[in-house]
Amino acid sequence: MEEDERMHTAIVGIGPGLGMAISRRFAQGGHRVSLVARSIGSAEKAAGELRSAGLSAAGYEGDAADSESMQRVFDAMRARDGDIDNLVFNVALVTPDRLVTSSVKSELGYGERWKTRGSAVTPDEFIDTLRINVGGALICAKQVADAMCSRRSGAIIVTGGTLALAPWVEWGSLSAGKAALRSLTRSLFKELRPFDVHAALVTIHDTIVPGTPYDPDIIARYYWDIAAENPADWVAEYDFNPTGAEAVDRDL
Repeated sequence: MEEDERMHTAIVGIGPGLGMAISRRFAQGGHRVSLVARSIGSAEKAAGELRSAGLSAAGYEGDAADSESMQRVFDAMRARDGDIDNLVFNVALVTPDRLVTSSVKSELGYGERWKTRGSAVTPDEFIDTLRINVGGALICAKQVADAMCSRRSGAIIVTGGTLALAPWVEWGSLSAGKAALRSLTRSLFKELRPFDVHAALVTIHDTIVPGTPYDPDIIARYYWDIAAENPADWVAEYDFNPTGAEAVDRDL
């Protein structure tokens, strides 16, 4: 895709890893990027980093699972930078849990970051996870779909994972959410394809770690390529799997 300063890409779900890498890649390609995080501090920090490199970026605070919040955010994005050409949904509430039994360990080997809930997830916790991880994607898609369909162009790219295909016992809620997100995105592909709008899921087959084949900057280039892809080659789901490893059940 050639540089085009009129292009506007929104990334919902900004963190120091993949979200930031995607934002940087699209900004480096000449896009104006709008970055959405749950806190304005995180969003502005990310946007400021891009602006300091001479790139066009703005940060916004918003809750992806709240329709009113997203309406305000998308209205502000459109007022500043015009219609959104590409939407990347990169939101996930990532909390280890089991569905009906207690975890066999209070802390598992997910590096130093993750601790299980210990007890099984409650129905309210489970529904809240789906509201954020799946409902948020639909809320955001609804914000851009009408305009994309009217002008017959645009991409909605959603971050998925192999938990949708091979659930892990200690990630019960997240596995269910990724499976529902996969179904949602594939349904959007079928619904929007006749309007020349590309809804696509990126299924990432392992943990994102800098300096590995799953480096966030490498994955971000994959998102860029999908947004630029010839419509004749569009599919609903793309596997980011440079190692060729099969998804496996990692039950304890």
